[in-house]
Amino acid sequence: MVVGTGRFATQLVRRLSTVVDVPLHVVQCGRGHRTSQEEVHADDLVQHTYARTPSLSGPRGREDLQALLERWGPSVVVVATSHYSPYAGGAGGVPFGSSLAQQLPVALTVAEVAHTRSRPPLLLNACYPELVNTVCSMLELPFHAGLGNAQTLNWSERADEATRVLGHHAHLGSGDVAAPLVAATDLRTVHEPSRSELDRIARRRALPREQRNAFGATAAGDLVATLAASGTCTDLLPGVGTFGGAVPVSLSLGSGAAASAEADVLLRPEDATLARARHRAASASEGWTFDEGRLELSAQAAEGMGAWAPSSTILDAAGLRAWATRTIASLHGTLAQGAHP
Repeated sequence: MVVGTGRFATQLVRRLSTVVDVPLHVVQCGRGHRTSQEEVHADDLVQHTYARTPSLSGPRGREDLQALLERWGPSVVVVATSHYSPYAGGAGGVPFGSSLAQQLPVALTVAEVAHTRSRPPLLLNACYPELVNTVCSMLELPFHAGLGNAQTLNWSERADEATRVLGHHAHLGSGDVAAPLVAATDLRTVHEPSRSELDRIARRRALPREQRNAFGATAAGDLVATLAASGTCTDLLPGVGTFGGAVPVSLSLGSGAAASAEADVLLRPEDATLARARHRAASASEGWTFDEGRLELSAQAAEGMGAWAPSSTILDAAGLRAWATRTIASLHGTLAQGAHP
């Protein structure tokens, strides 16, 4: 199931339909522009169902998503939409972490619904997974991994041209942030990037946003196709637990009636510590950090949230839950009045 009908979601589904080599049913849900409640298209291998949902977060969204999961029982759910648009622009100098209030509601609603099931699907989030997945993990509603961002830096048609970058959303911008670590071929150790790797990263970062996002959506489609075919895959993905940026991870749909989907980080403990430290620095450049079970927002990030800013810039799980509940209710009130973030 793909939640969203925007550019990323549409390209992900298109790529998935192109490369998958096993029978597959893709349910895509969202508000979109269609008037019918459901449309079905099919070819030799892929059946595509479009399910229109008036809302994707809040009480109504929760009910709609619950009904869809009950009806279709997907093995994988991809969140590919939020109330934030990367194409709408924003105030210069505002840390990207200030977008949390718009990025979180849909993903959190999906996670809440999915975790009520006896066997939750494998959950993937493409909407600022570095921060959103960290928050969901703090709330004990974890996604297995994220999509996009780091994949944007790594994907290539030729495997021998891919760079194994432990990337972060911060590496896609033009800000001054330390270069990402690079994983060895076995994905279990990391090292500082070589000159040639730095050059390759710089060329990818210099691409227009639309082209970079297309790389991310294509890589996401390839990953889901691999999961559909074999039930497992290994990749460098952001948003695993509270790591923030990308780490090497093995994903599995599980097998057998009682088996659950799993995500296992492949790094040795000492390299995992290095990755956390590097990702923490990248996160700080976007106005937030995670340490010892608490999320801390910079003063600039909190200011950038405006009316949706929490009362404290340091939040534990209970504080996050209370803030998220208030913020989602406020956001839906704003949208109901025809205003936009």
